[in-house]
Amino acid sequence: MRFNLDAANDLMAKYKMDALLFIDPDSLKYFGYELFFNSARDWMLKPGGTNNYGVTNFCLVPYKKNPIYMVSAFSISSVDTYLADNYDILACGPFIDVNIIKNVSNADKNIAGNKNDIEKKIFELLKKGIFKDQLEALGHALSKYNLESSRIAVEQDCISDVLISNIKSRFSSVEFHNGSELIRLIRMIKTPEEIAVIENCLRITEEAFLKAVNSIKPKTTMKDLKVIFKSAIFKNDAQYEHFFIFPRGMGMTDNDRYIIEKNNILGFDAGVIYNGYTSDTGMTVFFGKYQDRDLEIYKNLYEMVETGIRSVKPGARCSHVYGEMVKKVSGFKFSGNTFEGHGIGMGFREYPAINPNIGYDYNNGFENISSDFIIEKGMVINFETCYNVFDQKTFQIEKTVMVTDSGAESFTFQNRQEPVFI
Repeated sequence: MRFNLDAANDLMAKYKMDALLFIDPDSLKYFGYELFFNSARDWMLKPGGTNNYGVTNFCLVPYKKNPIYMVSAFSISSVDTYLADNYDILACGPFIDVNIIKNVSNADKNIAGNKNDIEKKIFELLKKGIFKDQLEALGHALSKYNLESSRIAVEQDCISDVLISNIKSRFSSVEFHNGSELIRLIRMIKTPEEIAVIENCLRITEEAFLKAVNSIKPKTTMKDLKVIFKSAIFKNDAQYEHFFIFPRGMGMTDNDRYIIEKNNILGFDAGVIYNGYTSDTGMTVFFGKYQDRDLEIYKNLYEMVETGIRSVKPGARCSHVYGEMVKKVSGFKFSGNTFEGHGIGMGFREYPAINPNIGYDYNNGFENISSDFIIEKGMVINFETCYNVFDQKTFQIEKTVMVTDSGAESFTFQNRQEPVFI
C-alpha cells in the first residue's frame, strides 16, 4: 500500500491517540480516494460561503487497524479497487432509495446479472447500506471499533469551524485534538510503493524535458517546447503541471510567445503529475557560444548540490545538510545563488525542509518540536539551486534523491554533471 500506516501508528502511540480522522482532499487522495469535486469550496455550493472545503468525506484510521472510508454514495465508484476489496467503505448521503437497492437481487438477470466487474463492486458496496451523512457513518465506525470514548486527532485546517463543532457535539464522549500537522509528518516518510511511483513520475519528466530542450533552435518559442513536452508526458499518462524558462536572469516565464535566441545560457524548470504524485526538476542549457567561466560556474553549482546530497544520511539534521552546502558556497568566486532541499511526493513541497528557515520550535498540535527534522530512510528530497546574472543568463540545477540506510541514492537517469549543450 502507498500510505504509511507504520508512521501513522507510531505517531498515534507517541501521542496516545486511538485514531486519526482525515478530511482534507489531499489526505483522502493519499489514502487512495480521489474525486474532482472533493475540492469544491463552501462558496461554490453556497454563494457567500467560506473558502473552506464544502464537500467533506472522511477517512478514519484506528490505531493498528486498517482505514475506514466514509464517502459519498454517488462517488463510491471512484474508490480504488484495491481499497474496495480490502477495507471498509461506508457509503453516505442522498443518492437513491435504499429500499430499492435492498430489493434488487444479485440473481436478477435484468439488473445484477449484466454488470461488469466495476458495477458489481459498486453494487456490493451499496447493498451494505447508505448512511444518511458522513457523521452517521462516523458514528457507525466509532461504535464498530469501540472508539465512542477515545482520543482522536482530526484534521482541522481544511474545514469550517461549524463542521468541527458539529463533530465534537455529535460525539461528546470523544476527546478530539487538532491533527492537521500529523498527516504532513506521516507523508514525510515514503513507502516503497510511493517511491516507485515517484521514480516513474520523475523518469517521465526527465525524458520529456530532454526531448523538449534538445529541440531548441534559433527563434524557438516556449510554445514549441511545451508542445513537445506535453506530447511526451501525455503518452505516458502524466498530467502537465509546469514548464518554465528563466529569461536572462529575470525571474521565470511560461509565456508561449517567448522567443529563445542563440548564444544564451538558459535555466528551465519542469514538473508533471503522475498517478497522484509530482515531479519538480530543473536543468541548464548552453545554447551556442559560452565562456570557460560559465562552465566553471555550472560545475561549482553542481558540486554544491552534490555536497548537500553527500551530507544526507539517516540521523543527520537538516541544518547539517544545509550547513555543508553553505560551506561549499563560501568558496565560490561569485555570489547570489539560491539553494535548498525539500521533500517531494503528492505535493511539490513537503517535509523535510532544508533551508535557512529552520532551527526553531513549532507546535505540531501536541507538543513543541524542532523544525530541524532528522533525516530518515524513506524520505525523498529534491535539491535545487538557481544562479541569475541579471539581463544575461540563468543557471538551474535540480536533482531528486531517495534516502536509504546508508545515505542518499540518486536516480541514474537524472544526469546533471554537465549542462545540456546545443
